[in-house]
Amino acid sequence: MAASNSFICILLLLLVSTVYANFYNDIEVIWGADNVNIFNNGQNLQLSLNQASGSLIQSKQEFLFGSFNVLLKLVGGNSAGTVTTFYFSSDGEDHDEIDMIMVDGIPIRVFGNHEEVGVAYLNQQAMRAYSSLWDGDQWATQGGSVKIDWSNAPFVASLSNFTVAACTVWNATAINGSLYCSSMADPDYRWNQASYQTSSYGQQGQLAWVRNNYLLYDYCKDLPRFNYTQLPADVTSKSN
Repeated sequence: MAASNSFICILLLLLVSTVYANFYNDIEVIWGADNVNIFNNGQNLQLSLNQASGSLIQSKQEFLFGSFNVLLKLVGGNSAGTVTTFYFSSDGEDHDEIDMIMVDGIPIRVFGNHEEVGVAYLNQQAMRAYSSLWDGDQWATQGGSVKIDWSNAPFVASLSNFTVAACTVWNATAINGSLYCSSMADPDYRWNQASYQTSSYGQQGQLAWVRNNYLLYDYCKDLPRFNYTQLPADVTSKSN
């Protein structure tokens, strides 16, 4: 991660009232319990990393669709080699995962629906929210050539203002073995509206700007990863 002292507002649109999550009540620590600090009546949370351990938390609830916002303050100063994450993932070997999608209202990643060509889409498995801070200096900064300066430890990342407007597994309805949040006609569920089914022209332009100025690695152009042979369907579908 590049050095930063600024807050990043992350908006994940997967897509009812908005609820402020309480870190005391709504998350659980997966590892690094000694490096997780919750304060301000559950409104703020800090993850830390030292040479002994990093830290990882997950939401207690699982989500099908929704809008999620969090203020995430990255590690300040020389953070080379450290990895701060906020993402969603389902469980199991064939799990789905969504990393940061919008930062400060600007889209930085889009996962299109290409089920028609056999690419699995993120609509079959419920996911939990995760956040972590860990040692990634084997690869994280310039391919692992820049290592963590442990004299700066402990490294700290902070989360606050975590808001959720979503359908959880707890309030979903099972129909023919699949989970549904609501009738497609229900206006309260914004993901059913046409404006949430695709990116606007403005968002497409913002995404192109991000890729032109900040993209360091493109999975779709990593031919050695696929042994210079047949590219997988999720790569070839992006050119359609």
